[in-house]
Amino acid sequence: MLKASKNALDLIEKLKALYPNFIIYVSGGCCDGSALMVYDDFKLGENDYKLGEIENIGIFVHIKHYKAYLEGKNLELDATRGRGSEFSLDYELNEHFLLHSELCEI
Repeated sequence: MLKASKNALDLIEKLKALYPNFIIYVSGGCCDGSALMVYDDFKLGENDYKLGEIENIGIFVHIKHYKAYLEGKNLELDATRGRGSEFSLDYELNEHFLLHSELCEI
């Protein structure tokens, strides 16, 4: 189950004003760990799994990451002040997304 906090909903609305067709991707990279990345131009592949949608914004993760860490968990999309990854579109707003789960915080 995927839900969103008020902070996450507020950040989504700010981003929609700038980038109407963005997605959120749970990265599995080494540099930022499992950071949530906001992209407006991202090619999804056959191994990308859709966790769900919040306010018509798709949230995706690689299927291996999903099966290893997120499958069957209650998830909450959240947002907080401070810069996340500089490769993510939310960087310029000095806010970034977090994904809370029963297992850990990403």
